Amino acid sequence: KRANDDDIVMRKDSRIVIQLNRWDAKIQSLVRNTANKKMQPFFTVIKPGGGSHGMYSHDGEEFGFVVQGEMDLMLDNKLHKIHKDESFYFSSAVPHDWGNSGTEDVVVIDGDDSALEHRQQLGSQVVRADLQHAGDLGHGASGGGDQLAVEVVELGRPTEH
Repeated sequence: KRANDDDIVMRKDSRIVIQLNRWDAKIQSLVRNTANKKMQPFFTVIKPGGGSHGMYSHDGEEFGFVVQGEMDLMLDNKLHKIHKDESFYFSSAVPHDWGNSGTEDVVVIDGDDSALEHRQQLGSQVVRADLQHAGDLGHGASGGGDQLAVEVVELGRPTEH
């Protein structure tokens, strides 16, 4: 099957913004959808004081490259300071938390394979994403973009065996 240009190149103005309640960061997906992909890459901007605000874990692996600033990465209660032009890679099964305790924005290109895990966990459910014009996300970001509104649609219960 031949790939469509839209499946290969993601233009800056086409990025999809992902907002999660607990997380205080502007996270943009660098792919339109994760179907048939082994990982999901992100462009993440963490404002001073921002972050995931709490330890969490899940199956899979994560990596990242800090483009600007200094990122705090807590892995299993050990703090790692990741500076500009440095990278990280770890098992997502290790409890982790990330943030920005500095005075300037942290910019990270990161990714994980948890999208695959979430698709597998949904089973008979399908995640439907609707794009809506977003504008300023309230994190000091300027300009527009698309906001990803995710809705889980129940397609039926799994059959009991």
